[in-house]
Amino acid sequence: MSAPPAAIEVNGLTKHFGATVALEGVSLSVPPGDVHALLGENGAGKSTLVKILSGLLNPDSGDILLFGEATRLSDPRKSHSSGIQTAFQEISLVKDLTVTQNMLVPYEPSRWFRQVCRRQSEERVKDLFDRLALDDADPRAEVGTLDLSVRQKIAIARAVARDPKILLLDEPTSSLSAKDVDWLGGLIDKLRQQGCHHRLHIPPHAGSSPLV
Repeated sequence: MSAPPAAIEVNGLTKHFGATVALEGVSLSVPPGDVHALLGENGAGKSTLVKILSGLLNPDSGDILLFGEATRLSDPRKSHSSGIQTAFQEISLVKDLTVTQNMLVPYEPSRWFRQVCRRQSEERVKDLFDRLALDDADPRAEVGTLDLSVRQKIAIARAVARDPKILLLDEPTSSLSAKDVDWLGGLIDKLRQQGCHHRLHIPPHAGSSPLV
């Protein structure tokens, strides 16, 4: 019986920024269900590779295959629709929105049911956080009032909530305490063993399209 195709296969990926070579002929293969870490000093191209797989950058050359099928991740929407979610080192949360509102981006409550949806949404976010053992983030809190480590955990939880086939974490421990690093390790192990079963269900009247 043949082995299943790799979740991610990269062949000869190259990316230049002017005269600077960020990636040169990078190749790797990650089987489904595996957890891999990219190691290297600052400037080695780790974040560049993550941004290419996330659709934020286009490579100059090289091929990307997802589950055996060649693909071109031309923009973030294409990456999302291919089953990839990313939590970046540069935390992409909106500080003057609540935790729940950040978790629901790009979903928006419908105008006529805004109050009901907000309450239901907060309950769903709390349920997700309970399942992820994320107990230091109040769904009603404004993100800008939270510690950096908590914001990093929320960004990771948001990526997990979208039930990705492939989860990319760009230097996720850079802002985390030792206790939080243990939390992340436990979360990654749980996802590896069980798959991503933490989708955040949006209230029936949320009134917008899902992320694609």
